Formats: sequence, structure tokens, C-alpha cells
Amino acid sequence: MACAGMGRGRNIYRRIAALAAAVLLLFAAFPAGADGTTYEYAYVRMLPDYAIYYVFDMDTMTVKQFKSNDAGALAGTFTGDLVSGADIRYRKDWHESFRPVTPGDLSRALITDYSGFTFEYVLTDPAAAENLLKNGGYYDIRLE
Repeated sequence: MACAGMGRGRNIYRRIAALAAAVLLLFAAFPAGADGTTYEYAYVRMLPDYAIYYVFDMDTMTVKQFKSNDAGALAGTFTGDLVSGADIRYRKDWHESFRPVTPGDLSRALITDYSGFTFEYVLTDPAAAENLLKNGGYYDIRLE
């Protein structure tokens, strides 16, 4: 019986993951930097219980990473550019890398975190991500 329950749990997880992937595809065509937004680009990785966002301000070369299940937003800077790859820094010895899955195509990106794990993110609406960040009770975490 326990085995049947485990299979059922995996099946539910697969359905949730498929639904999340379908929802992400809907957000892949947003233009960068809609009027009135601070951030020109936003990326999201949907997980079963929460989402992880990265928002990029190209004018100030700043980035924020936040999760939908936490109130802290990591505030950092980045060098390089999103088209060819960027280095994200939260402090001198803590950095992550950003690169598009397909060179020149910003619809999907690979972000390698501080621990060396790489995850795929999809482009999402920067205005919606900024609205969540501004109105979701988030506070900046600066690690400098």
C-alpha cells in the first residue's frame, strides 16, 4: 500500500510540474521594462509550493532574488549582460551566474547558485514581479 501511495504522490507532482510549465509558457512573451516599472527583466522558477524570482534593473545593474514563501529579498549587483551572461554578486565571496539557455534568446535562462547547482528559469512579466515584490511585504537583505 505504501508503494501505491508513493507512486500517486509522484504522479501528482508530475501533474503539478506540467501545469506549472504550461503557466510559465504563458508568461514567456512579455516585453522588457513595461512603462512604470523599475525592472526591465524578471525570471521565475515555479516549484510545487512556491516560486523563486529574479528581477533585473539594467539602469543600476542591480538584481533582487526573492521567493513567494519568504519575506526576504536578496539584493545584489551584476556585471556583464543578460544576452551573453552575467555574474550576480550579493557580497564579495557570494556570487551566482546567469546565462541564456539559447545564446541571444532571453526567454529561458540558467542560473547557477552559490552552491554550484544550476536551475532553469523562464522570462516572466517584470511589472507583475515588481508588483509582487513591492506589495508582498518583502524587505531587502544586503549581504555586503
